Amino acid sequence: MALLPENLYSAAQVRELERLAIEEAAVTAYELMQRAGRALLGLIQEKYPGCSRLLVVGGAGNNAGDGYVLAALAQAQGIQVDVLPLIAGESLQGEAKQAYADMLAGTLSGGDWQGKVVTNNALLDQGYDIIVDTILGTGLSRSIEGETAECIEAINAHPAKVVAADIPSGINADSGSVMGC
Repeated sequence: MALLPENLYSAAQVRELERLAIEEAAVTAYELMQRAGRALLGLIQEKYPGCSRLLVVGGAGNNAGDGYVLAALAQAQGIQVDVLPLIAGESLQGEAKQAYADMLAGTLSGGDWQGKVVTNNALLDQGYDIIVDTILGTGLSRSIEGETAECIEAINAHPAKVVAADIPSGINADSGSVMGC
């Protein structure tokens, strides 16, 4: 039987915990993002020790930044990584933009970025061991539509295992409701 978390938090409580970490523990938002990326990599290495190829699908917010940190760290560990940004890197904001730039610059991995930035046709590739969903996080409040919905549906149909940062994209963090797909 799988272990369940001891505590469950609402989206507002998670935001408050992040705020407290930043303001009271003097941890930067970017450091929290780096910790999330390391935790994702640790989870993947623990649960899927044979993983040799992964696709990180990133959206517009900090959830995507977690994925870009993961991508850089996974590459440094010898995993072949492709990144599918649904939002162009130059259009990202704040820490997510910094994580994307640091990934490409090799700052996070201690070496040159060897991964590929790919288009949504990457989801047709059957060679991925794992797809990492960093499209949407805990702030989802409306139904998913358009290209984002198509991408989520393609991930759901793909034979690879899926690991989501924070929560699977399309799930409301407070109610557990599916928000379109």
